Amino acid sequence: MSLQNIDYSVSGHLGNEDFQIDYFKDNKRVSPWNDIPFQIGTLYSLVVEIPKFSKDKIEMSKQHPFNSLVYDLKDNCPRMYHGPINWNYGFIPQTWENPNLKKFNCGGDNDPIDVVEIGHSVLERGSIHQVRALGCLAMIDQGEYDWKIIALNKNDKHFENIHDIQDIHKYYPKTLNGILEWFRWYKYPDNERLNIFELDEKFQDANFSEGIIDETHQQWILREK
Repeated sequence: MSLQNIDYSVSGHLGNEDFQIDYFKDNKRVSPWNDIPFQIGTLYSLVVEIPKFSKDKIEMSKQHPFNSLVYDLKDNCPRMYHGPINWNYGFIPQTWENPNLKKFNCGGDNDPIDVVEIGHSVLERGSIHQVRALGCLAMIDQGEYDWKIIALNKNDKHFENIHDIQDIHKYYPKTLNGILEWFRWYKYPDNERLNIFELDEKFQDANFSEGIIDETHQQWILREK
């Protein structure tokens, strides 16, 4: 399956609980988690849940039969970030952070692996893109590890120049520090706790990140069997 074969539709209204994004191939429902290719060539697929500069906390639902993208609910209301995220955010299909696979003395968060796409453009909610993995951050969220893959979409104006984590500083300066601090603080207004990070709070390189992504893909394969 190629990305060109896949369409998506939006129903409901942004800001309301009925908002939903569904995916189709040849007019048949498919899952953005299980039916979209994990990788095409050397690039990974990214399903965009939250466009940059937005606050609506849309996420892939494991409970929906076809894993629709819907609001994360808090107190039965659509959840919003307290401030906008400054990058495009989503997940890599066919990956899974296994709660039973221990790292840093804890399990995974039971979701596909997250992607922070740092490019110049605002990517449409629900859209699918091919991205290069540049690095990653080992975040611990509520006692679970929750890797954040740093990536760049292939249509970005600097795509040919950015191949690894150290290249980001030249073309998107201060971005990595911004990501670290945003994810450290973004839940603080809710619980007055800061997220913590393993590996000395350092961003790991592209090679390390590809290993983590491949591992989560293998865990997804085992989950599906």
